[in-house]
Order: sequence, then structure tokens, then C-alpha cells
Amino acid sequence: MSSFGTVLLTGAAGKIGLRLRQYLRPRIRLRSTDILSLDPPQDGEETMCCDLSDPVAARSVIAGVDAIVHMAGIPREASIEQIASANLIATYNVFAAAHAAGVKRIVFGSTNHVVGFYPVEQSVDASALPRPDTLYGASKVFGEAVARLFWDKHGVESVCIRIGSALDKPTNLRQISTWVSYRDLAELVWRSLVTPRVGATIAYGVSAGSRGWWNNSAAGHLGFIAKDNADTFATEITEQLGGEAHGPAVAFQGGPWAADGYDAT
Repeated sequence: MSSFGTVLLTGAAGKIGLRLRQYLRPRIRLRSTDILSLDPPQDGEETMCCDLSDPVAARSVIAGVDAIVHMAGIPREASIEQIASANLIATYNVFAAAHAAGVKRIVFGSTNHVVGFYPVEQSVDASALPRPDTLYGASKVFGEAVARLFWDKHGVESVCIRIGSALDKPTNLRQISTWVSYRDLAELVWRSLVTPRVGATIAYGVSAGSRGWWNNSAAGHLGFIAKDNADTFATEITEQLGGEAHGPAVAFQGGPWAADGYDAT
């Protein structure tokens, strides 16, 4: 999309949503929504409380927008009942309501945990088969599949961003490979909105660094260039932790998410 009117940001009260709200407000007309209460709107913004697992509520909050940045959902492991409502049903409702309203661009907050059981020695790109490390990761596989379905069947464009470790800075060895700064993630979201044609794109939300695991070449048309580099922090973190342990937490890209409950033999 080269131009648009109002953009809906879901999950605007979350850790990432709060920062995207700050980044997007000066650039576009923004409608911010969350199931939780939000700070009062600022100039050029409106806020709405919405439970996206309710299809009627989803249709209401999406009415009149031109694009959606969908970051709402449970961002961690949880029960299947919680995951189903917040990450499966709500995501489907967003895409279905967008299609019904004629919205043609959705930026979907996916996760690196859709490929969390790939070994750390392997470079992974957008064509890699899903290997989720948690129910949470599996729920984002579903979201990516829904995005693809709505592109193939209805022409709704999407960019699914497999977000890495979104933090002010990396704090452990795994995050040297997975870290994305908030400003890099915000820039990737922006490029996902303004690139004229994206089809059904999968992009890795990761800053620069020599130890990265993910190949982002399939998303090159977005024109995203990371400004921050995890290598800046590599020496201090290696020294701080004093070496690596053994086991699934260091063998798989999902780290502790893959290790939690791991009992494969």
C-alpha cells in the first residue's frame, strides 16, 4: 500500500503494542485497541476496548480502517483454552472481518517460536516448514496459515513478522541471535504497511548481527534495513554468563521455550 487512511493497531496495551503506538501515532491516523484499558488517545488517534474473540466486536473495531497491525494475543505459553480464544479465534476473526470490510493489508505479529525446534546450527528462511516449540508457537503457525488462506482465496495481503526477542537490549546468549530492537521492529512494521505490493510475505523480526539464525532474503522487497546490531552486546554477555550449558535450551533455536517440558528421547 502506498497510501492509506486509518490503521488499526490491536494489542496496543502490550509491550510491543505500546511502542508501536508511540511510533505510528505521528505518521498516520491510528485506531488503537486492546482488551485491556488504554491511555487516553492523543492527536490523530482514537482508542477502543475490544475482545477480538467476539466476531461482532471484531467487525465493529475494524469498520472504517484501511490496514491492520494485529499484535493482540497471548505472547507466551498458556493453556489450550486460553490460546484458542486469544490467538486462534481472535486472529481468524480479524482476518474474516477485514475481508468483509474490504481491508486489503494486515501486518500479523507472528513469532520466531514457529521454528523453535530447528537446531541452532541451521539457517532458517521463510520457506522452512514449521517446527513450533510450544502451543503458543503452534498458534502462530495457525495465524500464518490463515494469512496465507486469505491471500490465496480473497486477495488480502499480509506480512507475517516472526518476531525475535523484542527488548531494549539482549540479556543472554540466545538473544544475541534473536534480538530485535524496538525501533527496528517498528521500522519493519512500517515497511510492511507502506510497501506497495507484499502478497503473503513472511519476514523475520530481527536486528542485525553475525550470529543470527534467520535468512530474511524472501522479505527483501520490504526494503527493511536494521539499524541496530546484536554484536554490540556480544562480548559483555558471553563474559557475564561464563560459557554455555548443554541440553535442548541451547540445542534448539527456541531456547528455554523448546526445553520446557522436553522429554523426547
